This record gives sequence, structure tokens and C-alpha cells, in this order.
Amino acid sequence: MEVGNFLRVWDESGSFCDFEVEEEPRVNSAVQRWVDSGRTKDTVLDLTTKGGEPFCVLASTITSWKVSTLEGRVAGVDFDVSLQNEIRGLRESLGAFDE
Repeated sequence: MEVGNFLRVWDESGSFCDFEVEEEPRVNSAVQRWVDSGRTKDTVLDLTTKGGEPFCVLASTITSWKVSTLEGRVAGVDFDVSLQNEIRGLRESLGAFDE
């Protein structure tokens, strides 16, 4: 299964959904219009999920979004591994070993 790049959008409940990357300009524009209107003119976005399903959301409920790339996810995993190795080394230097 190829995951590739996708747009992850979070809403005010803390939930998220993944969309096709091509949806990012529409999300950005709709949220920007809502903010610029003094939060009075909302927009219904008809988006397409990564799985190809239709999904409707109000721009006013979107709290954040980002384009996730394979390179970024690999870098995140590499960072996590490096951090865990550093913590393990510090614990060992203090005599606190993982059991």
C-alpha cells in the first residue's frame, strides 16, 4: 500500500481526517475567508478523503491542517529513534537502566 503525501485536517473536537493534497488550497482559502470576515461568513467545504470518499466540513470548525509527506514522516521517526537513544544513554550514564 502506498501512502504518499496527504493533507491532514483537524477539527475543533480534536479529530482529524486525511484528504488528497490537492484539497489544501481550498481549505486554506476557506478558513482564511472565515477569519478575514470577522468569523461571520462560514463556508461549507465539499472535500475528498484520501480514500476517495466525499466529506463535508464547515471552514469554521477547522483548527489546523498540514501536508504530510513521506520524507517528513521518515524524518519524524528518525528523530524519535535518536531521542530515545539519547535518553537511554543518559539513563545509563546515571546508572538507571531500563528493565
